[in-house]
Amino acid sequence: MAVVELIPTARPPEPHRRTKEAIRAAAPPESPQNLPRGHVSDEVVAQIRHMAQTTTITDVGRNTGVSHHTLRKIASEHRFEYKPFDPSPGLACVKAARIDPVADALNVLRIKEARDRGLSRKAAKDVIGISSTLMERLLKDFAIDYPLHRIHRK
Repeated sequence: MAVVELIPTARPPEPHRRTKEAIRAAAPPESPQNLPRGHVSDEVVAQIRHMAQTTTITDVGRNTGVSHHTLRKIASEHRFEYKPFDPSPGLACVKAARIDPVADALNVLRIKEARDRGLSRKAAKDVIGISSTLMERLLKDFAIDYPLHRIHRK
């Protein structure tokens, strides 16, 4: 004779009891202060103000975790500014090393001679063989008065 073993059947799940007490217990606790969204404490504002003197707004945001928009709002409300972003801090040293004072002096003499001959700025830079950027730098650095020859049309 074969023995048949009976498997107990599973019971149906109990109904969910969503009572007010269970919902209150599952909800996160209310904070003692009802602060508006995006509010930053005074300690964090003091830290941001201190960091703003030496770092950019992007670096302050990375270090504090405060959004860019909130940082701008804090700066306007508390009247301070962040250090401006400098894309190339080492470029000034490189640029100063590339300037040749002897060549600059010769080009200044050529520019003054072209001005006295009545050439326009473009014609002068083409005759001398220098770039417009170098021409503008020499005019500014050596305070050369070289008027623009403009054609005034009616």
